[in-house]
Amino acid sequence: MSSRRTKPRVREIAVFGGSAHPALTAEICAFLSVPQRPVRLQRFANDCLGVQLQSNCRERDVFLIQPLAPPVQEHLVELLLMADAAGARRRPG
Repeated sequence: MSSRRTKPRVREIAVFGGSAHPALTAEICAFLSVPQRPVRLQRFANDCLGVQLQSNCRERDVFLIQPLAPPVQEHLVELLLMADAAGARRRPG
């Protein structure tokens, strides 16, 4: 009986960056030779923040780049909204 091992399928990655340090996101993407995926940030009149990832995250490994530089609270909320938009609450599988 022969045992064949199949190579694990390599998934495409999607890199999104927040507003805290766009140059860091660009440098990481350049190093990895992957495109930076677009993010739409919108601040509403009542000071609420809306985040929309402008690229498909399905069947991809998603990486969010957002250092917690001052103002930390705003950047943390932005990171959490990006994670929610990416579906980071789902279990990898």
